[in-house]
Amino acid sequence: MFFIENRRTVLCQNCILFDCDETLEISNGPVKLQSLVDLRIAGHVVGICGNWGLFVKIPGWQHIASFINCCLVVQDQNGNIYGDKAWFLSELKKYIPADEYVHVGNEFGRTNSLGFVCGSHDGDAARKANWRFLLEDEFSRGMR
Repeated sequence: MFFIENRRTVLCQNCILFDCDETLEISNGPVKLQSLVDLRIAGHVVGICGNWGLFVKIPGWQHIASFINCCLVVQDQNGNIYGDKAWFLSELKKYIPADEYVHVGNEFGRTNSLGFVCGSHDGDAARKANWRFLLEDEFSRGMR
């Protein structure tokens, strides 16, 4: 949400990005989809950066997320192909004005509260892109 005050735009929103696997309830994570809906209703920008192919199978997904990821795809020295989340986060911060940028996701190799081992390097990506990072379990317990 925004309003005009003395001819300048004042933002009243955050940009909150969620990983999917081991983060959202649709993929072994503790974060309820309703919490994303609640954030959108409150006027925040909500995005998905992760297994978006699964996310778009949710009926009405476009009413939950403001955007889904289009990560730069890179290949590491071992031939593994992955999306560069830090690059994506940096691009979002460059073009989406917000009061705060928050990435909710995993630390690689950590076991979440549901007992699933997390496979994403979300914390590293958030720190590299200068976003605030919350673990999926912290968010599901109410931390914002």
